[in-house]
Amino acid sequence: MASEYQLIPGKHKVLARAYLYMSLAQTRIVAIKPSEITFIAEAGHSYAFRADANNVKYLKNKKVSAKFSYWIVDKKSGKVVGGKKPN
Repeated sequence: MASEYQLIPGKHKVLARAYLYMSLAQTRIVAIKPSEITFIAEAGHSYAFRADANNVKYLKNKKVSAKFSYWIVDKKSGKVVGGKKPN
């Protein structure tokens, strides 16, 4: 789901939550605990939110384990301005 928001310049906090869809045979959706990302928005800049899942493991009882990373990128410079991009 992509959305656009207009922000005033200054410090902002974003709550990010990932949803991991399992196979079609298992119709459950797992919501991961939200993470807070802080960044400073600059006038005239556009930003993109990014997320990545690492170490996804399917456990017993149809449960899933995963480590999620969230970060915000300045669209023009490509610089990470909030969160942490995985290696």
